[in-house]
Order: sequence, then structure tokens, then C-alpha cells
Amino acid sequence: MIQPTKKAKENKANGGPPVVEVDRGDYEALYNKCWETSAYRLYSPGERLVNDFIEAAKPYKTQTVIDWGCGTGRGGYRLYKEHELNVTLVDFAENCLDESVREEAKDNENLRFVKLDLTQPIDPQQLENTSQFGFCTDVLEHIPEEDIDAVIDNILTHSMHVFFQISCSEDHFGAHPNIQGDKDEPEHLHVCVHPYQWWLEKFVKYGVEIHRSADLANACLFYVTAYTGHHFESLKGAVNVPTETLLENIEHSATLGLPSIRPYQAQDIEIMLVAGGPTTLDFKEEIIQQREDGMKLVTVNGAYNLVQDWGLKPSLQFLLDSRGFNKRFVEQSELTDETKFVISSSADPEVFEIVPKDRTIIFHTCVSDEIMPTIEKHYGKEFEEVFPIPGGCTVTLRAIAALRMLGFYKIHIYGFDGCIFDDRYHHAYEQSENDEDAERALPMIVAAGSKWEKKFMVAPWMIFQAMDFRKMCIRLLPDVLLDIKGDGLIAYMIQCAAELGGDVDVEIDATAVPGRRAYIGTGGYSRKANRPGQCDAREVLIKNENGELVAETRIQ
Repeated sequence: MIQPTKKAKENKANGGPPVVEVDRGDYEALYNKCWETSAYRLYSPGERLVNDFIEAAKPYKTQTVIDWGCGTGRGGYRLYKEHELNVTLVDFAENCLDESVREEAKDNENLRFVKLDLTQPIDPQQLENTSQFGFCTDVLEHIPEEDIDAVIDNILTHSMHVFFQISCSEDHFGAHPNIQGDKDEPEHLHVCVHPYQWWLEKFVKYGVEIHRSADLANACLFYVTAYTGHHFESLKGAVNVPTETLLENIEHSATLGLPSIRPYQAQDIEIMLVAGGPTTLDFKEEIIQQREDGMKLVTVNGAYNLVQDWGLKPSLQFLLDSRGFNKRFVEQSELTDETKFVISSSADPEVFEIVPKDRTIIFHTCVSDEIMPTIEKHYGKEFEEVFPIPGGCTVTLRAIAALRMLGFYKIHIYGFDGCIFDDRYHHAYEQSENDEDAERALPMIVAAGSKWEKKFMVAPWMIFQAMDFRKMCIRLLPDVLLDIKGDGLIAYMIQCAAELGGDVDVEIDATAVPGRRAYIGTGGYSRKANRPGQCDAREVLIKNENGELVAETRIQ
């Protein structure tokens, strides 16, 4: 019997959510009884939300999905049949599946049913492997509140990117004669009923990346990534100005009345992002031609001045750095009357004196626990008025994440090299503060022992950039098509991962770092690229033989 406690009735009378006491011995029996009732099968939330999931996740054919709390299985069946996904149906009620779905799942390597109690620890062998996507619709409200954290942890551990719909209202089916029977009161099937804000705060506490969310009054939607099954090494890094300076800069930018960047719907157009690596110069004519053909042009740092020297006007210019001398990256703003400037709220005040206020947008990053309270104080609550840009340690990585938030997911990237070339300057333009990179460079070998083996020289900050890019690909960019141009380290790692269809080792030469050896692997969920430089997911791991940090650097 599942019934409200005395406290629950008092809570409900006072307008609060019901707190339900659950007799676990009856719990599975109750749902077996529900699924024996034909009326309970008429409505399948998962079946109705398949299109919403596809729109949010944009999975490729044959990618893996776990339908958590699958119920009738009709939602998972649609994902399998209509979208050619590899689907695992999971539920703790043995009799939940529609008979037609049960028959289809027999001896089917692309559609299977696994009986699991989500409140209990899950052996990965029970699921064969982790999945690229999770699909969980109208499930969490059925979970006793004391078990919610265990269930969410199971889901986020075994699925990389998860689509949730959660009901925010009480159910009425518990009063059905077949369910209530001769009991005095209806059964309570929704035992964890909370509004959107409660669930939002729950996911925020989990540290997930929330790609999309919606408050639908009676329900809420979330599409999130928090792949806790990957254990990332802790890296020591530091921002390039003191925290006190960052806070002062944020407080100054808040006085300017500039709008902040906000999420937009997907925009089905191709754009190009020009970064500062030397291979940008190899594609000068291509960049000019694509701009003349109408493609949007996004630049970061000194690439803004570079393309102007080529006679081009950027559509957007990104600036992340908080150091005052980097105002040089916007000093020609009066020459580009159509360029919009996307400037970090922690940028130096001199930057904001230069850029045109009517074409400037603020974006926020959170590099420490000390920063976010100041941003919220001046700009508004996180995920309501303020949407921090996640990402890595360089402006190019943050720009990629910001462009995805703005709805762009088809991006050609130039000059994202991540290495030092013997015969070229370290940037496509003069940038003297990086002149020491070559002296600090370490040799790294990609795909050692294979026919794709190749050596690159990398500065310490480039190691961090590669690692951050790996985390972004797993957590933030599952639906982004990145076409990375050139013959730099990052482009080559992706090409090798696509060719090999799995892990690619990158080894720091032991003679360069005596007694220590570091490795980078790319792949994991790689797919065969449609063309060099494209791959739907990369997994990069940087460590040494003792699990220690290979190099320290400062965020550029």
C-alpha cells in the first residue's frame, strides 16, 4: 500500500508537495497490477515525446539509447523502428511491455528489455555497456523522494546525454477500481511531485550541463549531460589575472546595461569560426570566398584584425581575456559597422570603452566558486537570467560553446591547431606573449606504432586545451558538426579517431619528460567521419604513469 503520511496530508493542505511513505514490499506488485489494467497502457508519454528527444539530441543511426522506465516500450520502439537507434528498454515491472514490443525485442540485438530496479546499484554488465543517450519520460515522479538521488545517479552514470520529462502534478489513475480495489483511499503513483524550479536546482547540484529545459506548468523538460562514468583527472591551472581583478571587472561591466547572451533555438545554417593558429593562413582564399558567398564569419582575439586586413568584416568577435592590453583585439571596431562583439563580463574596463554599446553582448564564464555569486548579484539568477558559457581554457573553446548556445551546430573552424610547427610562427599574426611556447614545447606522438603515427610539438597550455576539448565533446557538443581545418594536432587526432574507429594514443616522448610519460586517447564513441576533421565524439585522456599532472599552465 502506498499512501500519504499524516505529514503529507498536512503538507498538501498547506500548499506543499505530497510526501509519500512507500511500503517497498508492495511497490513492484502495485505496478504489476497497473500494467495488468488495459486503461493504464493507453497513454504512453515516451511515445509522444520521441520527436522532442530527436530534436534535442540529434542522434545518428545505430547510436545507443537506454529508455529508463520504459513502461509500454512504445517510445523506445519508435526510436528503434523509425530512427534506427540501438535501444535498451529498462523497467522494474516484468509485465510492462506491450505484447507487440515484447515480441520485437526477443533475440534482437538492436532492441532488448532488461528488468532492473533503478533504486539499486546497477552492474554495467547488466546493460552490456553505457549508452550515448538516455530517454526518461514520466518516471522520476514515480520514485520515492529518498531514492531520487540514487536513480538520477544511476541514469547519469550509464547514459552520457539524457532527455528527461518529469510530471509536476499528482496522478489520478490510483483511483481506478482495478488499482484502488477495496481500499479506502486511492493509491498514490506520483510520489515525488515538485515544480520545475525544484528539479532545476536538483540537476544544478549534480553539476550537469543543462543544454535545454522547459517549464510546462504540469511537467518539465531537461536535456542534460553529466557523464559521471568518466573519471577525469584533476588539473592544476590558473586564470591569468587575480580573482580580485575578475570580480572588479564583473562589477564594472554590470554598470553598463549591456544584454547578456541567452540560448536560442537551433539555426540550420553553416558558419565559420576563425581562430589564431598559423594554418588559418593556408585557407585565406577559402575564408574570403565563403564570406563573399554570405557565410557568417566569427573571429576570436587577433583573428579579428587579421581578417580585416583581408578586407572582411566579421559577423561576431569574441574576447575572453581579462588583461587590459588585449583591448588591441577590438581597437579597430570603428572599421566594422556590422560586427557584433561578444565580450566576457570579466574583460578589462578599457575594452568596454572601445566597443560600440549597441553592438555588444556580454557572456559569462565561471572559473571558480568565487565568481558566480558576483555574477548572480549583478546580472540575475543562474539558468534564469544568466546562462554561463561552459567550456575550456581558451577563447576558441568558449566561442564554440557559446555558438552552440546561440543555436549554431554546423561550424567550420580554421586555425584551431593546438601545436607548434617547425616552419611557422606560433600564430597567424604577431602575438609576442607566446614567443616562449617553442622553448617550453614537448614532443607528442599521435597513434604511435600505427601507420598514422605522427609527431607534434605542443606547449603546456595546448595539452590543457586538448583535454578540455575532449570534455566538451562528451558533455556539450554531441549534436555539433565540427569541420576542423588544417594539419594541426587537434584536427589530426580527430582524423585518426575516425579512421581507426576507436582509441588513438598520443605519447609524450619519455626523453623530453624524464621519468614521466603522458598519454592522450581519442575515440570512445567515434564514428567514421564523412570527411577528414569530422567526428561526432572524441574522448581524450591526459595522464602520466603515476596519474600525476604532466604540466602546469595558465589559461590563455
